[in-house]
Amino acid sequence: MFGPNILGYEDVKIGLLRCIVGGNRDGDNGLSQGEGGRVNSLLLGDFGTAKSSLGEEAAKVKPNSRHVSAPHASSKTITAIVEKENENPTLKLGSIPLARNAICSIDEIDAFMLEDQSRLLDIIQKGYFDIAKQGREYRVLAPTTIMPTANPNNGSNWSDPNNVSLDEVRIRKSLLSRFQQVYIFKNEMKGEKRQEFTKGMSMLRKRKPHNYNFLTKYLIYASQVKVNEIEPVAEYMLDKFWEMGENINMDARKYKSEFSIAEAQAKLGLKDIIDA
Repeated sequence: MFGPNILGYEDVKIGLLRCIVGGNRDGDNGLSQGEGGRVNSLLLGDFGTAKSSLGEEAAKVKPNSRHVSAPHASSKTITAIVEKENENPTLKLGSIPLARNAICSIDEIDAFMLEDQSRLLDIIQKGYFDIAKQGREYRVLAPTTIMPTANPNNGSNWSDPNNVSLDEVRIRKSLLSRFQQVYIFKNEMKGEKRQEFTKGMSMLRKRKPHNYNFLTKYLIYASQVKVNEIEPVAEYMLDKFWEMGENINMDARKYKSEFSIAEAQAKLGLKDIIDA
Protein backbone atom coordinates (compact mmCIF):
# COMPACT_ATOMS: atom_id res chain seq x y z
CA MET A 1 0.00 0.00 0.00
CA PHE A 2 2.91 2.36 0.61
CA GLY A 3 4.51 4.11 -2.37
CA PRO A 4 2.77 2.03 -5.06
CA ASN A 5 3.80 4.73 -7.55
CA ILE A 6 7.49 3.89 -6.92
CA LEU A 7 8.89 0.69 -8.40
CA GLY A 8 10.89 -1.63 -6.15
CA TYR A 9 12.69 -0.68 -2.92
CA GLU A 10 10.51 -3.01 -0.86
CA ASP A 11 13.07 -3.19 1.98
CA VAL A 12 13.28 0.61 2.15
CA LYS A 13 9.50 0.97 2.11
CA ILE A 14 9.15 -1.38 5.09
CA GLY A 15 11.91 0.56 6.85
CA LEU A 16 10.10 3.86 6.32
CA LEU A 17 6.90 2.34 7.68
CA ARG A 18 8.92 1.46 10.80
CA CYS A 19 9.85 5.15 10.99
CA ILE A 20 6.19 6.12 10.86
CA VAL A 21 5.02 3.84 13.70
CA GLY A 22 8.27 4.01 15.72
CA GLY A 23 9.17 1.97 18.76
CA ASN A 24 7.92 2.49 22.30
CA ARG A 25 8.02 6.07 23.53
CA ASP A 26 9.86 7.11 26.67
CA GLY A 27 7.74 6.27 29.69
CA ASP A 28 6.25 3.17 28.09
CA ASN A 29 7.38 -0.19 29.42
CA GLY A 30 9.48 -0.80 26.34
CA LEU A 31 12.63 -2.71 25.62
CA SER A 32 14.70 -0.35 23.47
CA GLN A 33 15.40 2.59 25.82
CA GLY A 34 16.15 4.48 22.64
CA GLU A 35 15.63 8.09 21.60
CA GLY A 36 11.94 8.29 22.49
CA GLY A 37 11.19 5.30 20.31
CA ARG A 38 11.96 7.27 17.16
CA VAL A 39 13.44 5.33 14.24
CA ASN A 40 15.37 7.92 12.21
CA SER A 41 16.43 6.87 8.71
CA LEU A 42 18.97 8.17 6.21
CA LEU A 43 18.69 7.53 2.46
CA LEU A 44 22.06 7.77 0.68
CA GLY A 45 22.99 7.21 -2.92
CA ASP A 46 23.05 8.02 -6.60
CA PHE A 47 20.77 10.72 -7.93
CA GLY A 48 17.60 9.64 -9.72
CA THR A 49 17.00 6.63 -7.48
CA ALA A 50 13.66 7.75 -5.93
CA LYS A 51 15.11 8.78 -2.54
CA SER A 52 13.24 12.09 -2.52
CA SER A 53 10.03 10.48 -3.75
CA LEU A 54 10.10 7.93 -0.93
CA GLY A 55 10.59 10.72 1.61
CA GLU A 56 7.68 12.67 0.16
CA GLU A 57 5.42 9.62 0.30
CA ALA A 58 6.30 9.01 3.96
CA ALA A 59 5.40 12.62 4.78
CA LYS A 60 2.04 12.15 3.04
CA VAL A 61 1.15 9.08 5.10
CA LYS A 62 1.92 10.47 8.57
CA PRO A 63 -0.35 13.36 9.63
CA ASN A 64 1.41 16.62 10.58
CA SER A 65 4.59 15.62 8.71
CA ARG A 66 6.73 18.01 6.67
CA HIS A 67 8.92 17.68 3.58
CA VAL A 68 11.61 20.31 3.01
CA SER A 69 14.37 20.86 0.50
CA ALA A 70 17.72 21.63 2.10
CA PRO A 71 19.10 23.53 -0.93
CA HIS A 72 16.19 25.97 -0.55
CA ALA A 73 16.31 26.24 3.24
CA SER A 74 18.81 26.55 6.09
CA SER A 75 19.41 24.69 9.32
CA LYS A 76 18.02 27.72 11.14
CA THR A 77 14.78 27.99 9.19
CA ILE A 78 13.97 24.29 9.65
CA THR A 79 14.66 24.43 13.41
CA ALA A 80 13.85 27.84 14.88
CA ILE A 81 14.78 31.50 14.60
CA VAL A 82 14.31 34.45 16.94
CA GLU A 83 13.21 37.73 15.41
CA LYS A 84 12.34 41.08 16.90
CA GLU A 85 8.78 42.26 16.43
CA ASN A 86 7.89 45.62 17.97
CA GLU A 87 11.15 45.43 19.92
CA ASN A 88 10.08 42.12 21.48
CA PRO A 89 11.91 38.87 20.62
CA THR A 90 9.65 36.30 18.99
CA LEU A 91 10.46 32.62 18.54
CA LYS A 92 9.41 31.24 15.16
CA LEU A 93 9.40 27.47 14.77
CA GLY A 94 10.65 25.68 11.67
CA SER A 95 9.56 22.50 9.93
CA ILE A 96 11.19 20.08 12.40
CA PRO A 97 9.48 21.25 15.63
CA LEU A 98 6.25 21.83 13.72
CA ALA A 99 6.32 18.15 12.69
CA ARG A 100 6.21 17.09 16.35
CA ASN A 101 5.45 13.37 16.78
CA ALA A 102 5.54 13.01 13.00
CA ILE A 103 8.07 12.90 10.13
CA CYS A 104 10.34 15.60 8.77
CA SER A 105 11.75 14.52 5.42
CA ILE A 106 14.78 16.62 4.44
CA ASP A 107 15.85 16.40 0.82
CA GLU A 108 19.62 16.64 0.10
CA ILE A 109 20.76 17.32 3.64
CA ASP A 110 24.34 17.38 2.37
CA ALA A 111 23.57 20.88 1.04
CA PHE A 112 23.89 22.12 4.66
CA MET A 113 27.36 23.07 5.82
CA LEU A 114 28.89 20.59 8.28
CA GLU A 115 28.67 23.03 11.19
CA ASP A 116 24.99 23.63 10.43
CA GLN A 117 24.26 19.90 10.47
CA SER A 118 25.23 19.84 14.15
CA ARG A 119 21.88 21.48 14.92
CA LEU A 120 20.25 18.12 14.29
CA LEU A 121 22.30 16.18 16.85
CA ASP A 122 20.24 17.10 19.92
CA ILE A 123 16.98 16.78 18.00
CA ILE A 124 17.69 13.19 17.01
CA GLN A 125 19.09 12.11 20.36
CA LYS A 126 17.03 14.12 22.84
CA GLY A 127 13.91 15.26 20.98
CA TYR A 128 14.55 18.92 21.76
CA PHE A 129 17.11 21.66 21.20
CA ASP A 130 18.14 24.86 22.96
CA ILE A 131 18.46 28.26 21.34
CA ALA A 132 19.82 31.47 22.87
CA LYS A 133 19.13 34.74 21.04
CA GLN A 134 18.27 38.32 21.83
CA GLY A 135 19.23 37.82 25.48
CA ARG A 136 16.79 34.95 26.00
CA GLU A 137 17.09 31.19 26.16
CA TYR A 138 14.54 28.83 24.72
CA ARG A 139 14.11 25.06 24.88
CA VAL A 140 12.20 23.88 21.84
CA LEU A 141 10.50 20.48 21.94
CA ALA A 142 10.99 18.52 18.74
CA PRO A 143 10.16 14.81 19.21
CA THR A 144 10.28 14.45 15.43
CA THR A 145 11.50 11.54 13.33
CA ILE A 146 14.15 12.78 10.90
CA MET A 147 14.30 11.26 7.42
CA PRO A 148 16.92 12.96 5.21
CA THR A 149 18.38 12.08 1.83
CA ALA A 150 21.89 12.78 0.51
CA ASN A 151 23.95 12.24 -2.62
CA PRO A 152 27.64 11.29 -2.74
CA ASN A 153 30.27 13.57 -4.24
CA ASN A 154 28.17 16.74 -4.07
CA GLY A 155 25.21 15.51 -6.08
CA SER A 156 26.91 12.88 -8.22
CA ASN A 157 27.13 9.07 -8.03
CA TRP A 158 29.24 6.63 -6.03
CA SER A 159 32.83 6.48 -7.26
CA ASP A 160 32.78 2.68 -7.02
CA PRO A 161 29.26 1.18 -6.67
CA ASN A 162 30.81 -2.16 -5.69
CA ASN A 163 32.72 -0.62 -2.79
CA VAL A 164 30.58 2.17 -1.38
CA SER A 165 32.28 4.50 1.10
CA LEU A 166 30.31 6.82 3.37
CA ASP A 167 33.31 9.16 3.27
CA GLU A 168 31.98 10.28 -0.10
CA VAL A 169 28.93 11.82 1.56
CA ARG A 170 29.28 15.26 3.13
CA ILE A 171 27.60 14.48 6.44
CA ARG A 172 29.10 14.84 9.90
CA LYS A 173 30.28 11.50 11.28
CA SER A 174 28.59 12.27 14.60
CA LEU A 175 25.32 12.78 12.73
CA LEU A 176 25.69 9.61 10.67
CA SER A 177 26.04 7.53 13.81
CA ARG A 178 22.69 8.72 15.14
CA PHE A 179 20.52 7.23 12.41
CA GLN A 180 19.01 3.88 13.31
CA GLN A 181 18.55 2.91 9.65
CA VAL A 182 20.82 3.81 6.73
CA TYR A 183 19.81 2.73 3.22
CA ILE A 184 22.23 2.76 0.28
CA PHE A 185 20.86 3.47 -3.22
CA LYS A 186 22.66 2.56 -6.45
CA ASN A 187 21.70 3.35 -10.02
CA GLU A 188 21.80 -0.13 -11.54
CA MET A 189 19.61 0.43 -14.61
CA LYS A 190 21.34 -1.85 -17.11
CA GLY A 191 20.22 -4.57 -19.50
CA GLU A 192 17.20 -6.54 -18.31
CA LYS A 193 16.57 -4.15 -15.42
CA ARG A 194 15.88 -1.35 -17.90
CA GLN A 195 13.32 -3.55 -19.66
CA GLU A 196 11.70 -4.45 -16.34
CA PHE A 197 11.56 -0.76 -15.46
CA THR A 198 9.73 0.23 -18.66
CA LYS A 199 7.22 -2.61 -18.20
CA GLY A 200 6.63 -1.58 -14.60
CA MET A 201 6.13 2.07 -15.53
CA SER A 202 3.64 1.02 -18.20
CA MET A 203 1.61 -0.82 -15.54
CA LEU A 204 1.78 2.17 -13.20
CA ARG A 205 0.34 4.48 -15.85
CA LYS A 206 -2.73 2.23 -16.03
CA ARG A 207 -3.33 2.32 -12.27
CA LYS A 208 -5.85 4.55 -10.61
CA PRO A 209 -4.34 7.32 -8.45
CA HIS A 210 -3.58 5.97 -4.98
CA ASN A 211 -4.53 7.42 -1.63
CA TYR A 212 -3.53 6.67 1.93
CA ASN A 213 -6.94 6.84 3.62
CA PHE A 214 -6.80 3.29 5.01
CA LEU A 215 -3.02 3.02 5.45
CA THR A 216 -2.86 6.21 7.53
CA LYS A 217 -5.54 4.91 9.92
CA TYR A 218 -3.83 1.53 10.15
CA LEU A 219 -0.46 3.07 11.00
CA ILE A 220 -1.99 5.42 13.59
CA TYR A 221 -3.53 2.38 15.26
CA ALA A 222 -0.29 0.39 15.00
CA SER A 223 1.73 3.22 16.54
CA GLN A 224 -0.40 2.93 19.71
CA VAL A 225 0.58 -0.71 20.29
CA LYS A 226 2.87 -1.17 23.32
CA VAL A 227 5.58 -3.80 22.87
CA ASN A 228 6.45 -5.14 26.31
CA GLU A 229 7.95 -8.58 25.71
CA ILE A 230 10.60 -10.25 23.59
CA GLU A 231 11.03 -13.94 22.82
CA PRO A 232 14.35 -15.33 24.13
CA VAL A 233 15.33 -16.51 20.64
CA ALA A 234 14.66 -13.03 19.21
CA GLU A 235 16.74 -11.40 21.94
CA TYR A 236 19.55 -13.89 21.25
CA MET A 237 19.45 -13.06 17.52
CA LEU A 238 19.66 -9.30 18.13
CA ASP A 239 22.47 -9.71 20.67
CA LYS A 240 24.51 -11.87 18.32
CA PHE A 241 23.97 -9.50 15.41
CA TRP A 242 25.38 -6.63 17.47
CA GLU A 243 28.29 -8.70 18.80
CA MET A 244 29.33 -9.52 15.23
CA GLY A 245 29.41 -5.83 14.28
CA GLU A 246 32.64 -4.96 16.08
CA ASN A 247 34.46 -4.18 12.83
CA ILE A 248 31.73 -1.91 11.43
CA ASN A 249 31.40 0.52 14.34
CA MET A 250 28.35 -1.06 15.97
CA ASP A 251 28.52 1.00 19.17
CA ALA A 252 26.20 0.98 22.19
CA ARG A 253 23.84 3.40 20.46
CA LYS A 254 23.39 0.90 17.62
CA TYR A 255 22.59 -1.80 20.15
CA LYS A 256 19.64 0.23 21.44
CA SER A 257 18.64 1.02 17.86
CA GLU A 258 18.24 -2.68 17.09
CA PHE A 259 15.51 -2.97 19.70
CA SER A 260 13.76 0.21 18.55
CA ILE A 261 13.66 -1.21 15.02
CA ALA A 262 12.41 -4.57 16.32
CA GLU A 263 9.69 -2.84 18.36
CA ALA A 264 8.54 -0.91 15.30
CA GLN A 265 8.49 -4.09 13.21
CA ALA A 266 6.35 -5.82 15.83
CA LYS A 267 3.95 -2.87 15.92
CA LEU A 268 3.54 -3.02 12.13
CA GLY A 269 2.18 -6.53 12.68
CA LEU A 270 0.02 -5.31 15.61
CA LYS A 271 2.03 -7.47 18.02
CA ASP A 272 2.94 -6.62 21.60
CA ILE A 273 5.89 -9.01 21.51
CA ILE A 274 9.11 -9.13 19.50
CA ASP A 275 9.27 -12.61 18.00
CA ALA A 276 11.87 -14.31 15.85
